[in-house]
Amino acid sequence: IYSSLKIKRNIYCKKCKKNEISPKFKNTTIKLCEKCYQKKKQIMYEQDIQYKGTIEIDEITPNLYLGNNEGAKSKDELHKLGITHILVVGFYLHEYYPKEFKYKTIEIEDNEDTKILQVIIPAIEFIDRAEKVYVHCRAGVSRSSSVVIAYLMLVNKLDYEHARDLVKEKRNKIEPNPSFEKQLKEFGDILVCCNYKFRLVKEFFKTFMKD
Repeated sequence: IYSSLKIKRNIYCKKCKKNEISPKFKNTTIKLCEKCYQKKKQIMYEQDIQYKGTIEIDEITPNLYLGNNEGAKSKDELHKLGITHILVVGFYLHEYYPKEFKYKTIEIEDNEDTKILQVIIPAIEFIDRAEKVYVHCRAGVSRSSSVVIAYLMLVNKLDYEHARDLVKEKRNKIEPNPSFEKQLKEFGDILVCCNYKFRLVKEFFKTFMKD
């Protein structure tokens, strides 16, 4: 009985307590319905617009940049660098200039339970199609750096440590959380097994990495 009650509590939005939690929040700590999530996201958007922090946009390799949310707000700097695409990695983050850049948002948390490998394929595809791409999360430390590391592991045929060091050389503050590090090392093993062929990597994920 207790188990059933516990499952029932987790079904409903912790804010309005009426609507069911959005399916996209499965396996996250965000227990909101879509309506309440969008309301909170709007509140955070207004706060982010008013906040003036340090702009951090670091060139990792030609045409690939990594940084923080403040960098994503700096339209002038993005245009100055020739950015054409922006990959947003995280919840409650925003596509500030949808008429001026091509966006993709991947909503994940930065914690031990997040399965970052489940978003690696669409992230890599977006980066690969871009002319000049800016990848960011909120701080540009864990989530977005993990995505960039994974991309470089594939295209440069690197293991996790070498790809991480390459990124860290250009952006010293990066630090994927321990769970992301473990998963990226597993990704390295997958790349070796697939001979770094993206077609085979995608097939592997489609077959073996289902939720």
